[in-house]
Amino acid sequence: MTVEWYRYLSIFHHTDFASILKRSLPDTQNILDELHRKYQKMPLDKRKTVDDIYHMIMVPTYKEEVEILRNSFQAIADAHYDKNRLFVVLATEERDRERALKNAEILSGEFGDKFGKLFVVEHPADLPGEVPGKGGNISYAAKEVTGKLIDKARLRAVPHATLSIEAKMGMSRNPNIQ
Repeated sequence: MTVEWYRYLSIFHHTDFASILKRSLPDTQNILDELHRKYQKMPLDKRKTVDDIYHMIMVPTYKEEVEILRNSFQAIADAHYDKNRLFVVLATEERDRERALKNAEILSGEFGDKFGKLFVVEHPADLPGEVPGKGGNISYAAKEVTGKLIDKARLRAVPHATLSIEAKMGMSRNPNIQ
């Protein structure tokens, strides 16, 4: 059965989609157990740890003032993590181009050397079939960065994770969180 069929069942027959999908998927615990066994057999020099992971941190912005963004960027810079493994993406909107360019220039000057790489990507306005908003901005920026600015072969070769944060919220500054 396809995912669309399960959605049909859940919508039109008031059946919980998650429970239908769970019953149709392979036994997840067995898969995880097998992966764990393989990891335990792997030579220590081949195992990956959290310190091996590169992070792409997306900071989507639309009409935020530089002070708001500066707080978020400072929180990222203050993180207890190898800064060379942090790629920060300021995902701006063409609909707010003037402010975005000014903010990008200021933030690049202040934080350009604080991370492995700082990217600025402008999401074009009025893309066909796209609803304007944060989701489109993040998707566009991720495609631009991974497709053009970071070599795809290199990206596949190293463990990585992507995180999107609210520009207005920053990250935790709790010194106990590492």
